[in-house]
Amino acid sequence: MSIIRSSKGLAVMTVVAIMCVSFLFITSAPNVAASSHVWTTRTVDSADAYSTSMAIDAQDHIHIVYFGYSAGALMYATNDHPYGNWSITKVDDMGYFGAKAAMVLDKNGAVHISYYDGISKQLKYATNQEGSFVIQAVDNTTVADFLGNDIAVDAAGKAHMSYVVGNSLFYATNAGGSWNITEINVGGKALYPTNIAIGSDNVVHIIYRSYIYDSATTTVGYSVGHLWKQGADWSQEIIVSFNAVATGNLYHLPGALTQDSLNRLHFVLGLPNPIYPYGASIAYYMRNTSTWSVGLSIFQTSGDVLDSVMSIIPDALNEAHVSFSNDSSVYYTSSASGWALEEITGLLSRVPSLAMDSMAKLYICFSYRDLNSAEYQWYLRYVTTAILPSEPWNVHVAALADRKLAVDWSAPNSSGDHPRLGYEVYLYNSEPLSSGAMPIMKVALPPTDGSLTFTDLYPGGQYWISLRATSSAGYSDMSSIVMGTPGDRPSAPYLMANGALGGVRLTWNPPTYSNGSLVTNYSISWGTSLAGMTNEIVLGDLTTYDHLGLSPGTYYYKVNAKNGIGWGPYSSIVSMVVQAQIPSAPLGITAVAGDGKVTLTWSPPASDGGSSVTRYDIYRGTTAEGIATISFAHVTGTTLTYVDNSVTNGQKYYYLVIATNAQGAGSPSEIVSATPQGTTPPPNEGTTSGDMTTIIVIVVVVLIAAIGAGYFLMRGRGRAPKP
Repeated sequence: MSIIRSSKGLAVMTVVAIMCVSFLFITSAPNVAASSHVWTTRTVDSADAYSTSMAIDAQDHIHIVYFGYSAGALMYATNDHPYGNWSITKVDDMGYFGAKAAMVLDKNGAVHISYYDGISKQLKYATNQEGSFVIQAVDNTTVADFLGNDIAVDAAGKAHMSYVVGNSLFYATNAGGSWNITEINVGGKALYPTNIAIGSDNVVHIIYRSYIYDSATTTVGYSVGHLWKQGADWSQEIIVSFNAVATGNLYHLPGALTQDSLNRLHFVLGLPNPIYPYGASIAYYMRNTSTWSVGLSIFQTSGDVLDSVMSIIPDALNEAHVSFSNDSSVYYTSSASGWALEEITGLLSRVPSLAMDSMAKLYICFSYRDLNSAEYQWYLRYVTTAILPSEPWNVHVAALADRKLAVDWSAPNSSGDHPRLGYEVYLYNSEPLSSGAMPIMKVALPPTDGSLTFTDLYPGGQYWISLRATSSAGYSDMSSIVMGTPGDRPSAPYLMANGALGGVRLTWNPPTYSNGSLVTNYSISWGTSLAGMTNEIVLGDLTTYDHLGLSPGTYYYKVNAKNGIGWGPYSSIVSMVVQAQIPSAPLGITAVAGDGKVTLTWSPPASDGGSSVTRYDIYRGTTAEGIATISFAHVTGTTLTYVDNSVTNGQKYYYLVIATNAQGAGSPSEIVSATPQGTTPPPNEGTTSGDMTTIIVIVVVVLIAAIGAGYFLMRGRGRAPKP
C-alpha cells in the first residue's frame, strides 16, 4: 500500500516527486503517546470485515456499516434492540463494493449509506427509514472511481453525497424527492476521496482534492478546496495547495470532515512525505464563520504510511476528536488533550471510524486482522472508553425432563456507565473455549430475567451455556461456562404377542433410546377392547410376561418403559385371540377312609380353560404307580365328591381326579391314598362275585370228576368176557 492512495492518471510521468510545499504549517502538536483513557475491546463480527463506518444514535445504540469480504456483501450491525443484543443484517449482496462505505444517522436514528458497487459500477444509496433497507442506484456511470464517496443528511432526513467520476466532482441529493446529480467545476481535475458535511444551518459543505499538470515544468499542482452551497450557487475556496514534480502516480489524500454545534468545520488531512525515509503527517484545520485556521500538524512519523480512512467528530464542547491508522495500529487524539496521541490497538488494525455517546464516551470501530484465523481474516471490532457491565455470575445448569436444560444466574454486580438492557444467553454443542465453536442458539432476555430453559435438546448429549449482560455500550465479559446433559423419558418399547396355554405370552424389545437414564420398570396395559385397556401390570426390568388364565376372546396390550426421568410413551398396541383350553388340575383333593369305603372330595380347577367342566373322572389303584389308565368311575362337572364302596378293609387304595371340558381331559390332580378299616365283610359276601367264583370252581371240579367216572364205568360195561 502506498503512503497516500494514488491513481495512474499520469502514466507518462516517471521521475521521483520532489515536493514544493506551501502547507501553511506554523506549529506542530506534540507527537507523544498518551494513555489517558482505558479502552475495552469488543468483537462484533468475525466474518472478514473491511471498510467500516460507525455512528451512535440519541439512545446511545451503536450502528456500524462494513463490507463483509467473505460474504461479498454490504453488512450492517447494531445493538439497537430492546435487550441490547446485536444483530447483523446483509444490506446488499452484490459481491464487491468500493474501498469506502459511508454512513450517517438522521435525527430519528435511521441509517443512510452511500457505497460503490464494484460489479455494476454504480454509486448506491441504502436507508432503513421505513424499517427494512431500501436500495437505490444513484449514479449508473460505468466507471471505477467511486472510491472515497461520502454522505450527509439534512434536518429533513434527506441525503447528500459527494463523489468523483473520472476527474470530475459530483454532488447528488434526493432533497427534491428524486435523485438530482450536479457536476461541479473545481478549476482542475478532481481526485478522490471527497468529504461532505451539513450543519444545523443546512448549508452543504464539500471538501475536494484536485490537481493541474504543468507539462512545461513536469510538475503537478495539488489543491485541497472547500465548496459550500447556500441557495442555488456554490462558493469555493482553497484550504491548502502544494506542488510536486510529477511521477507515475497521483496523490489521493485521505481526510475527514465534521461540523460542530456552532456550525464550524473541522477537517483533518493526510499528507505524504516523498523524501526518504518517507513517512506521513496529518494536519488539522478549523474554519470559523469565514476563514480557515493555519494547519496544525497533529501527527508526524518517519517510515509509516497512512491508511486511506480517518475519522473526526466534535464533542458537546466543540472540541475535535480524531482517529486514524498508520496501516498497522489505530490511534486516537483530540484537541481537548492538546493532541496527545494514544495508540489504541496493536498490530494489524485498519480503517477506523470514530463515534461518541451522550456521556462523551468514545467508540472506535476498525478491522483487525487475526493471524490465528483461517486465511488471516479481518474481524470487525470496536473499542470504547465506556465502562461496560460486569459479567453475570453464580451460573448453574440443571437437566430437566423432556430434553430440557435450565440455567440460572445472578445479576452483574455493576451495570457500568449505561443502564443494563438485558442478557444474551449462548448455547453450544461443544466446549467453546477449546474448540472455538460458535453458539448454536442465542437468546436475548430482559434485565429482570435470571433464568432460561432450553427445550428440544438431544437427550444424553452434552451442551455448554454461557451468557453476557448488555448495555447500549456493548456486552459484558462472558460469564463462566457451564455444561449440562438433558434427559428424557425412554422411547417406546417394541411389543410382540404370541399364544400361550391358557393365555398370551408378551415379549418386547427395550426402548431404542433410554435418553441418558437407565430403564427400571415396564408397565403393561391391557383389556378386552381398545377403549377398555384400563388394567395395568407393573414389572421390573423384564422383557417378557405370560398373561395366563384368560377366558377365550380377544385381548389388547401396550407397554411403556420408565427411567429416572419418568414413564415414556406406549408401544404400538398388539392383540391376541385366546382359544378355550383343557382344564387345569382339580384342586384340594382329599381321600377319607371309612368302614368298607373311601370318600373323595376336591375343588374345581383353577382354570376351566375357558370351557365349563362337564365331568370328573376318578382313577384308582392299589399302588401309586399302578393307578389304572382307564377311569374307574366318573361324576358330573358340578359334583365335587365321590364315595368308593368297592373296597376291602385293610387294603390301601390310591386315587387321582381329572376334569374334562369340551376341549378334552385336563391335567390330573395330586395323588391321594386311604386304607379302609372295619368289620364289614368284603363287598357282596355269600352271593358276592368272590364266593360265587369259589362255588363255580368246586362245581366244575365235581362235574369233571363225575364225567370221568362215568366214562370209565361205561367203558367197563361194554367189554366182552374172555373165552
